[in-house]
Amino acid sequence: MNTTLISYVWRQAARALWLMLSLLPAAHATANGGTHGPDGAHTPRLLAESAALELVAMPDGPHWTAYVDDHATNAPVRLEAMSLMLQGQRLPARAGAADTWQFTLPAGLPEGTLPVVAELQWADGRTGQLRGTLDWHAPHAEPDDHAHGPTSAQALWALGGIAAGVALTALAQLVRARRRARTGAPSIVPTLAVGLTLAALVSAVPSAQAGPGHDHGDEPATVLPDAPRRLPDGSLFAPKPAQRQWQLRTEPARTADWPDAIVLDGRVVMDPNAGGRVQATLAGRLQPGPDGFVTVGQRVRQGQLLAYVAPALTPVEQAAQQAQQAELEAAHKLAGQRLARLQRLPDTVARKELEAAEAEARSLGQRLAAVSAGLRQREALRAPIDGVLASGQAVAGQVVQPGDLLYEVIDPRRLMVEALLHDPAWAARIGAASLRLPGRSGQRVEPALPMKLVGTSRSLREQALPVLFAAHGEALGTLALGQLVQVHVHSSQTAAGIALPLAAVVKGPSNEDLVWVKTAPERFAPRRVVHAPLDGVRVRVTAGLADGERVVTQGASLLNQIR
Repeated sequence: MNTTLISYVWRQAARALWLMLSLLPAAHATANGGTHGPDGAHTPRLLAESAALELVAMPDGPHWTAYVDDHATNAPVRLEAMSLMLQGQRLPARAGAADTWQFTLPAGLPEGTLPVVAELQWADGRTGQLRGTLDWHAPHAEPDDHAHGPTSAQALWALGGIAAGVALTALAQLVRARRRARTGAPSIVPTLAVGLTLAALVSAVPSAQAGPGHDHGDEPATVLPDAPRRLPDGSLFAPKPAQRQWQLRTEPARTADWPDAIVLDGRVVMDPNAGGRVQATLAGRLQPGPDGFVTVGQRVRQGQLLAYVAPALTPVEQAAQQAQQAELEAAHKLAGQRLARLQRLPDTVARKELEAAEAEARSLGQRLAAVSAGLRQREALRAPIDGVLASGQAVAGQVVQPGDLLYEVIDPRRLMVEALLHDPAWAARIGAASLRLPGRSGQRVEPALPMKLVGTSRSLREQALPVLFAAHGEALGTLALGQLVQVHVHSSQTAAGIALPLAAVVKGPSNEDLVWVKTAPERFAPRRVVHAPLDGVRVRVTAGLADGERVVTQGASLLNQIR
């Protein structure tokens, strides 16, 4: 009995030992904080900054790459030569691609913040210096015990926990067997033993024994050190290579007085002094000219033939004209014969009868010619001005009625915009106006086109006053008749503000308007702003910015996408 009992106890202890050994790797992984991504250590940087320039250098393989940009605009600066003075040594730099410079650091540099002097030379012979610092920390390899397995202290804790678990399990099974032998009732001791065993397993690899750098808590996932990223305070880290790739540009904020402005919706209309319409004056069918029909978009000259309109007559009308022609032909023939007889008798016929016969024959001949031509004559449609054919509805054989619009000819350099003004009080305050021309994607934003006020209507249309503006210039060639546009109208009153390009203002996470300000060579901070319209390409910021702050005016939308 005792031998059987002891055998049974050791079998149960072996099962518990196997279970704890299978759970030990998972417990070790938990204690070590799980797997890790790339090392998030700070990349060494060389920074030098002045009121005019800024220099940033960073490791790029075996060499270092330096970027020299304008401090105010963030535009790359083109140099002729550059060298660095570090720890009493001159480090020559060689020109790289896209206005970059490359150099190599000497071996054996002490760790820490080292002073650096950058000597610059331009193509025109100018020279300059930039003083900065090198934040140098040599890379260190991780210990093998930290990277590949538990420490010796952790191993001792694990073995102690396993031994305690085996002993507790054996003791629990022994008590259970004896109690059953005496009373036959179950015991709660095994349940308690299982709990103590799990407690021993957990204590085998306590969190206090986690390796250095592995107690992360709520720390976010690590990222590449030189990748653009959003920092916990809401600012952005954008390394110089990314700034060059995105072509980020900045502009210092300047407070000035700008006119109040409102935005009016309008549409492009024809200038009555630089355009015209071609309409049919009779019913008929269209016929092409000797050179065919003129198509939309072609340039035409004043008086140029565009098409013909052949009169369309009903059979009754055509028969009546033919009968009239036959009657006139007979009368003209008789008048000619009578005139010939009178001319053969000049001495017996009065002079007035001869003249009357000549006049009658001549009149009948002219009437006959007019009627004959009327049966074959076509109306010629000609261009009213020099310009471009804006619209055309001419097709061979098309039946037209008097008043039908067939062509519109405009001068694309002279157009007008009709806008609707819903505040009649503004009619007396309009001082100037501008129009933002639509641009294609990827092109530089063109300046707003100035417009001249032509007049304001005194008759309401849709509870608004129509206001007419005129514009001149080659840039108007991108507009079409009837196109919807927005006119920025300026008043004679002014207000203080900072003028910024429209592309500098982006939307924040809460749909608020904000701009990005460059606070360091590779740091950008958001600023919530309040703005008002200024013209078609700029806005007037009234709150949220201070003078001198470098606002991102190009590439702000790319910065806003960094997460």
